[in-house]
Amino acid sequence: MKMGKTIKKNISAIPHDSFLRNAGEMGQLIRAKNWGDTVLGPMENWPQSLKTGLSILLHSKFPKFLFWGPDLICFYNDAFRPSLGKEGKHPDMLGSRGEDYWGEIWDIIKPLIDQVLDGYEAVWSEDQLIPIYRNGAIENVYWTFSYSPISDESGKVAGVWVTCIETTQKVFTMQELEESKDQLHFAIEAANLATWDYNPKLNLFRANKRLQEWFNLDGPDINPEIAYLSVCEIDRERVRKAIEWAMTYESGGAYDITYLLYEKNSVKKRVVRAIGRAWFNENKEVYRFNGILQDVTEQHVAEAKVQAAMHKLSESEIRFRNVANSAPVLIKMTDDQARIRFVNKLWLDFTGRAADYYLGSTALMDIHQDERETTKSKYEVAFKLQKEYRAEYRVKRKDGSYRWISNIGVPRFTEDGNFEGYIHALMDIHDIKMQEHQKDLFIGMASHELKTPVTSIKGYTQVLQSAYKDSDDKLLKSSLDIIDKQIRVLTNLISDLLDLSKMKTGGLDLNFETFNLNNLIVAAIREMKLINPTYEFTFVKGEGTTIVADKNRIRQVLINLLTNAVKYSPHSKLIEIKSIFTKNTVSVHIRDFGIGIKKENQKKIFDRFFREEGKDEKTFPGFGIGLYIASDIIKKHKGTIGVKSEKGKGSDFHITIPIVKS
Repeated sequence: MKMGKTIKKNISAIPHDSFLRNAGEMGQLIRAKNWGDTVLGPMENWPQSLKTGLSILLHSKFPKFLFWGPDLICFYNDAFRPSLGKEGKHPDMLGSRGEDYWGEIWDIIKPLIDQVLDGYEAVWSEDQLIPIYRNGAIENVYWTFSYSPISDESGKVAGVWVTCIETTQKVFTMQELEESKDQLHFAIEAANLATWDYNPKLNLFRANKRLQEWFNLDGPDINPEIAYLSVCEIDRERVRKAIEWAMTYESGGAYDITYLLYEKNSVKKRVVRAIGRAWFNENKEVYRFNGILQDVTEQHVAEAKVQAAMHKLSESEIRFRNVANSAPVLIKMTDDQARIRFVNKLWLDFTGRAADYYLGSTALMDIHQDERETTKSKYEVAFKLQKEYRAEYRVKRKDGSYRWISNIGVPRFTEDGNFEGYIHALMDIHDIKMQEHQKDLFIGMASHELKTPVTSIKGYTQVLQSAYKDSDDKLLKSSLDIIDKQIRVLTNLISDLLDLSKMKTGGLDLNFETFNLNNLIVAAIREMKLINPTYEFTFVKGEGTTIVADKNRIRQVLINLLTNAVKYSPHSKLIEIKSIFTKNTVSVHIRDFGIGIKKENQKKIFDRFFREEGKDEKTFPGFGIGLYIASDIIKKHKGTIGVKSEKGKGSDFHITIPIVKS
């Protein structure tokens, strides 16, 4: 009796919170909480079964949670604490009703809790998605957990143990692994690859369906010796040795070989490239050999074609170099970046430099500085448009002197139409240039020397015409008229020569003024009518009148075009003129029905001294400089001049200039 009293006294002496000793952070929170304000009441009144359960929970290193009593009051340990995040349920959930803090998943976990409370078996689930509120938001969280009963002193189920671990990272890792596996499979299929995996220890050779098909095999498990039979005899031993070498430690395990396979039921052969690796253990023994095969038949055929084309190109290039080095002109070839890739022997002889000096450069350094920038700009424009290029400039010769060169560049294209650069043919025109210079000096001097006597003759002729205007001597009056007409022709020729001389020295200036263009055209027609009374001139006036230009020079252009229309229309007496005004420009068309101009000569017609040839040209006076001067005048007005013509059917010359000075 005394012993019983002693035991009872010792038990009552044990502190009511002794189960919280060394129970971590959560033990401290439980001890500090005022449980008298909760449905559980003060801690000293708690049943021993709850204290025992909490002691187990708090001292466990595995995440645990406890729902206790009818209200399913919440307890959890330090190991479970991180799963609640930083801004969520902790610490307010401690000692609170489960429904109040697990509202977002209560419809999921409440049936599991009820199942345990009703005496059924414990619940187990792996990698279950149960989203919870934590860190200020609902997060998708995966769990592996079990729900099991905890009994009170009477043996009745009083609560539910939740033993759990968060597996979110594991699930995400497995998902990523599965995605990577799918991506790898997709990549293998998309790239049309065959795969193999060989285990040397077991002599087990596994392959995907594509490799089975290429090697004419059945099933994924393959005997290597049978697989060798699909390799063409010419490559079979080479492949065997390559594999044997790859599986030796000294090789590093690398395997890369291209060989031929027999195609099933066909005389054709498939070209494959095998890339793989052998793997070795710490004893330098091979334990795995795997890799991929790629069908490179098309690539192999394409490479063969390229090699044949390169061989053909090489032969073609040799022939080109032989022809270029034998040509009597200087030749250079540039690439699509305007860099020199070839210069012929005559070019090197001319400049006295080695080929390496030019290769990869633009050769601008050899051009005289006076023409260097204009030549460069002109070439850049042609290069951008990939059009024919023409230029004249001076190039330094090996003796240090500069010689005039004519350069014609033609763009080069591949059979597919891809731009490859230019090929240039250059000719030494220095002697011609010097002759032209001497001729220009003579023309300038002669035109000035002729102008004075012709002016005197014209004056005396006009005096005689005035003196004998009432004379009955028809022969005399006719002779004076003929003299006056020929003096007009000669005066125009001298005027053209003077203009030509001014153009060469840059002295052909413009004096802009405002005038009525239609009136100027009418005056020019009237003047032509007096000289050519047998010709009919029709004029269709455009709606517009005033322009700003050099009136005298525009008149000179009109007279020149009208004179040519008459001159080159010996059998047709009709000349049609019309003016067309737009918002910013005015155009004048002068059409004749004479001998016309050959199509190939229409671009040259505005060159200096050029004249269209034909059976009647020898009867037409002129030096072929009128259109050259007219073209220069129109260009100085920022305008254009052109012609549409057909041999034997006449010509339509047209000029277009801005209405106001630009």
